[in-house]
Amino acid sequence: MFNVQLLYEQVNKIRKSKKIITNNFLPLKEVEDFSKMPASQFLHNRNAAALFVDDNGINRVYFYLDDLDNAIHLKNLLDENKVLKKPYVIDCLGNEIFLDGLINCFANHGIKLYKKMNRWQAVKVTNLLSYTGQMIRTAQPKDLTEIIEVLETVMDPIIAHLPTKIKLENLIKENLIFCAEINKEIVGVYCMEYIGKNSIYLYQDAVLPKYQGSGIGVKLLHFALNNYSCMNRYTAWIEENNKMSEKMNSFVGLKKDTLKDYVFIYF
Repeated sequence: MFNVQLLYEQVNKIRKSKKIITNNFLPLKEVEDFSKMPASQFLHNRNAAALFVDDNGINRVYFYLDDLDNAIHLKNLLDENKVLKKPYVIDCLGNEIFLDGLINCFANHGIKLYKKMNRWQAVKVTNLLSYTGQMIRTAQPKDLTEIIEVLETVMDPIIAHLPTKIKLENLIKENLIFCAEINKEIVGVYCMEYIGKNSIYLYQDAVLPKYQGSGIGVKLLHFALNNYSCMNRYTAWIEENNKMSEKMNSFVGLKKDTLKDYVFIYF
């Protein structure tokens, strides 16, 4: 647990010296929620501050730094934490030029690049195909355990920000999760999430390995979007060089923009 007021006081001190470098673009409400978590921790020194959070089993770090030349001070905070154990995952958003500059700077202090993600967006979806039958359907509360199993089997938790059980329950209630079922077994899952009232985040798309390449992922995507085809914006984060996901999302109208997420890891 940590004091939110102290966090922002220290951040302001860092900001007074130079233009601050940060990967924390979280809303205040989310920071306040983190502050109440027993394992969360906030550490700081003269040049850096770091918020440590257990994100469904993955220890993530949100940092503030006064200058990349002072990245050693961020490393010192990573080594100082005794509450949450390594590895620490650090998501950094920005344009490619800035993020490429982080790679060498962080690497000099043992913070290694893990994956690159690209943001894809559209103001409307197109070319939606209709699928009938019982194979693809809206998830029900009774599906929760199987949905968790599919997501944990398929998704890389370091980059996926896997939803908690409570979050999945809420998404099911809001009819934002869709399932592919074969012989009464859930073999694929598609999760979406509202961003505000009129935008949708295409959150998770997972198909069990033995069924990948069979078209189930495409059917899930189109079925889900057919249920939400009148939104004002659609957003997805796709791992760089994931050609299948790029092709699927491009077909329905999403395009890659200039915002990227470089995921770093510190052991």
